[in-house]
Amino acid sequence: MNMHVFADNISVQIQKVRNALVKKDYRQATDEMSDICDALAKNGQSEAAAKHRAAIGTLTQKSPDEIEAVAEQIILDVISLTVDLQLAEYMNKQGKQQTQRVSGMGILAVDNAVMFLNTLKRLLANTDYELHCVTSGDEALAFLKNNQPNVILLDIEMPDMDGYELARKIKQSGQKAPIIFITANSDSEYIKKAAEVGAAGLLMKPLRVNQLLAKLKEFI
Repeated sequence: MNMHVFADNISVQIQKVRNALVKKDYRQATDEMSDICDALAKNGQSEAAAKHRAAIGTLTQKSPDEIEAVAEQIILDVISLTVDLQLAEYMNKQGKQQTQRVSGMGILAVDNAVMFLNTLKRLLANTDYELHCVTSGDEALAFLKNNQPNVILLDIEMPDMDGYELARKIKQSGQKAPIIFITANSDSEYIKKAAEVGAAGLLMKPLRVNQLLAKLKEFI
């Protein structure tokens, strides 16, 4: 199955889970989560399916709060997985090669939301990563004139210069650091545009520390 079609189908199933949670119909929510696992398994994602089935299997006689927490974890994981699969498909269609590691000095994070940058600092506080934060595309380009990061974390939706435009300018400047986009939008069009400007990966908001660290380890 085409991956963005698969992602659209999964999005429908995720919405069914959320609708059941709103209605406080936890049995239905659990059934819908099981359907998501079935869909993953049928599309070659048996490891993810098994992981989420195991989580669902712990829900017997759990409290509503615990059921909702497991459901949200599964939803976030599945969204991240489908985003990664779509990005890989788009990159493959465009003949893009896998981004290589570069010798640099840490991480540059670009986001106009200071609150998000503070969250990022908190998530990386107990790691060895060196984090540099800026709040605009112009600041990012000025920083990159004299610095070579290992990775650039780049928000898509920013005023004045959005993430796509900034990514193009970064590439044009000769920077080799892989660009990982950060967004709350998992629509196929966002992912396709990210692939077109050479994204090495995407991270979904709200960020989770295990998701963030796993992605960074691919490039640092």
